This record gives sequence, structure tokens and C-alpha cells, in this order.
Amino acid sequence: MQGIAYNLYIELCGENFSAVKNEKGFFSIGVGHGIDERLNEGITQQQSRVIYDTDIKNAQLDAAGHLPWWRDLDDVRRDAITMTILAVGIGNVIALHRMAQAILDGNFSGAAFELSNSSFRAMVSNELHQRITDAIETGRW
Repeated sequence: MQGIAYNLYIELCGENFSAVKNEKGFFSIGVGHGIDERLNEGITQQQSRVIYDTDIKNAQLDAAGHLPWWRDLDDVRRDAITMTILAVGIGNVIALHRMAQAILDGNFSGAAFELSNSSFRAMVSNELHQRITDAIETGRW
């Protein structure tokens, strides 16, 4: 599809950057991309991985731009912080001042403790919480 039809479909469906209900009550995202399980709609694994890979790159850019200590971490801890950003957003990670200070001090047990005792714990699954805090504390998965 190209030209007039391409733009017309955008105009008629709208372009939504989060899930919205259309006038018939079905969920879609993007330009009319149905994601409503009542209609057996969704995204493919390929689409999911494109979104995921983009999210990872954006989380890493956010970390590099807002957390100057992030680059100095070992791979496991850097990935654990990236996962934390993916889960709760860069703003919530920036707000973890005591965790950041513990990391700067090389106190990874303290950093894991501070993360564990923050709002992060209530925002993610127990398993994700445990794996990330263990990785920050030990530097191992």
C-alpha cells in the first residue's frame, strides 16, 4: 500500500503509541494493529523481539546518559541495571540515590539491599526482583 491509501489508513485509524480501544471496544496499537485476544489478534514473536531489542537499546542509552557509573560496571551488573530500567523506567532508577551511592562505593550488597527496599520490589515479579538483586550483589547470573 502506498500514497493516498497509506496516509488515508493512518488518518482513519489513527496512530496510537499505547494500547487503545477503538469505537467498537477492541484494542489496537500503532496504526490499527489489532492486539485484542477476543479477536485472536496479537503480535508475532518477530515483532515482539524488534520491540524488545529497541527497548534494550533505549534503556542502555538512558543508562549511559543518566547514570555515569553504569559504564564502569561489569557486564552482569550493567545488564541487571538495564533490566531494571526496562522494568520500571529510567526515572525510577534515577530516583534510587542510595543504590547509586552504594554502587559508587563498590558496596554491591548494599546496592542490592537498597534496590530491594525500594518501590522496585512492588513493581516487578518476585522472580525478576530476586534475579536482578542477586546479580547486582554477586556479579553473577
